[in-house]
Amino acid sequence: MSRKRCFGIVLFLCAIWLVQAQQSTDAARWFSKPSELPKDVFELPQFDSYRTNGKIDVAKAQSFLEALSDSNLPAAQKIFDIFAWQAFVALNSPAGGSSGLGPLNPGTPLAWESWQQTANVFLPDGQTPSWKPAAAPALDHFKAGWRQFPTVNEGKQAFSGPLVDQNGRWVHYVSLMNRVEFDYIVQHELYNLEGQAAFVKSNKIEFPQDTDNSYGAIEIKLAWKFLTPAEVASNRFLVKRLPVTVYRPAAPPTAEAPPAAHVSGRTPGAAPNRTAEPLGLIGMHIAMRTRSSPQWIWATFEQIDNTRLDFATGDARHPLPARPSLANPDDPKALPWANLLPGYNAATTGGAPSSDWDETIPMPPVEVLRVVPPPQGTQLVNIAAQAFLGSRNSPLRYYELNGTQWPKHPNAPSVPGGQGSAPESIIRKMPGEMVPVYLTNSTMETYFQKGLQAAAPLEQDNRTPLIFDTTMVFGTESCVGCHYSAGACIGFRKDSAGKLLHDGNGNKIPIFGENANGGSTANANFSWLLQLEARAKNPKN
Repeated sequence: MSRKRCFGIVLFLCAIWLVQAQQSTDAARWFSKPSELPKDVFELPQFDSYRTNGKIDVAKAQSFLEALSDSNLPAAQKIFDIFAWQAFVALNSPAGGSSGLGPLNPGTPLAWESWQQTANVFLPDGQTPSWKPAAAPALDHFKAGWRQFPTVNEGKQAFSGPLVDQNGRWVHYVSLMNRVEFDYIVQHELYNLEGQAAFVKSNKIEFPQDTDNSYGAIEIKLAWKFLTPAEVASNRFLVKRLPVTVYRPAAPPTAEAPPAAHVSGRTPGAAPNRTAEPLGLIGMHIAMRTRSSPQWIWATFEQIDNTRLDFATGDARHPLPARPSLANPDDPKALPWANLLPGYNAATTGGAPSSDWDETIPMPPVEVLRVVPPPQGTQLVNIAAQAFLGSRNSPLRYYELNGTQWPKHPNAPSVPGGQGSAPESIIRKMPGEMVPVYLTNSTMETYFQKGLQAAAPLEQDNRTPLIFDTTMVFGTESCVGCHYSAGACIGFRKDSAGKLLHDGNGNKIPIFGENANGGSTANANFSWLLQLEARAKNPKN
C-alpha cells in the first residue's frame, strides 16, 4: 500500500473519530441535567441571547425560530429533537430528581409515576377528581380506585383494537397528565360532559402554556409488552412491574350503544392482574403545550427492537432477541397482512356474530410494519443520544425518537379539504404549518399506517362533508393531525320536541364539537381525553 493511500485512510479515520467525539460532546451537553424536564425549546442554549434575568423575550425567540425554520429547517428540527430526548430522559428518570443516566431498578418509581392517570381524572358519573400522590393505596377496580402505581388499563389502540405481539400477548397502554393540565380540567369542570357543554357556551378551551416559572399542560401515553425472562435479562428494556387489567367484553354490544371500550380504549369492569408480571416499555408519546408551540410539541419514541433488529447493538450483556417484538421477518406469509386490525374473537351466544375482542382467548400475532422511519436528521440525533446513554449503561439507549412535530409558523392558516385540495390540505391540515407532515408510533397507531390511499381521510373540513377527495396520496397519520379533530361536548341529542334521546343502554347521547377548517365548534384544544374519557354527571337525564 502506498504511503499516500495510507495517509488518506488515516485522515478518513481521524475525521470519523472527530465526528464521533463531537457527537459525544454534544450529547453530554444535552443531558447535563438529565432529571430536569424542560418546559419549552426556548430553554435550550440557542435562545440564551433572548433571555434576561431568567425571562425569555418570547417575541424575539419566536421570530428567530421562524426565520431559522425557513432558512435551515434541519437545524430548527434538531432543536426540537434534542428537546424531545431531554423530555424522554427526564420523565424516565427516578422520581425525586436523581439522574436516569444509568441502570434503572424496576421497583424505583419514575418521574411520570407521580402524575395523574387519566382513568383517575374522568370518573364514573362525572365525579369530581382529586389529585392523589402515587403512594396512595392500590384498589382492585380501576374505574374508581386510586392506585399505588399507574395501572396499564388501556388494552386497545385509539379508534381501533388490540395489538398482539409475537409472543401472542396483548400490548397494554397507560395515559397520564401533569398537575397543570389536571388543575385546568378541574377548575373548568371539563372532567364531565355537562361541565364541558356549559363551559364552551361562552369560553374556548385553551390548555395552559408554559411560563418562565411553570410548565404548560403535558400528556403522555406509554405502551408496554409482557416480557419473557430472556427479554428481562437482555437489559434492552425499561422494565416496570405494573398491575394489568385484562380485557374481556363487559356486555353484549348493541347497534345503538357500542362497548364503551371501543370508544375510550379502557378496559371496563375488571380488577387489575396483581401478579405484576415484568413489562417492557415499547412506545411513548409526549405532548407538551408551550409558548413556542401553541399547537403542542409532539414527540414519540419506540424501543429499537419493535419491528427490526439492529445487529450492531447486540453484545454479551445486551443480547439481541431472536426476532423483533412485533414482527416476524422469518415468515414470508406475514408481510401481506401487516398493520391489519385482527378480527373479533369474543364468544357469543345464539349464533350471533362476534363484535368484540377477548384477551383471554388466544389470538395470532399482528405483523407490524413501520411505514415511515425517522427522518435522517432525527436519526443523527438518535445516534448521538444513544451512544451517550450507552456509555452510562442506561436502558434508554435502546430507544429511538421517531420524530418531533411542531409549528413552523404558529399563526399560519390551514387549508380546507375537498376534491382536488390535496396535497396542500394534508400538509396544512391544521394551522401552524406543522412539520414533519406524518408522525406515528407503530405501537400505538399500528392500523393508521396505510400508505397509498385516497386523500379525504387525511384532510379536515366540516364545510363539505359530502365532498370526498379521491386524490391518491401516500399517507399514514400524524400526532397533531389526529388530535386536531378532538372535540368537547356541546350538548346532548334531542328529538324534534326537545326531549332527550337515549342510546341502547338508556344513556343520553352527547354531541361533540370539533376543530375543523370550516369553523371551530367547541374543539378540545388537541386533547382527545375530553371526548373519549369524560362521562356524564347525570347519564340518564
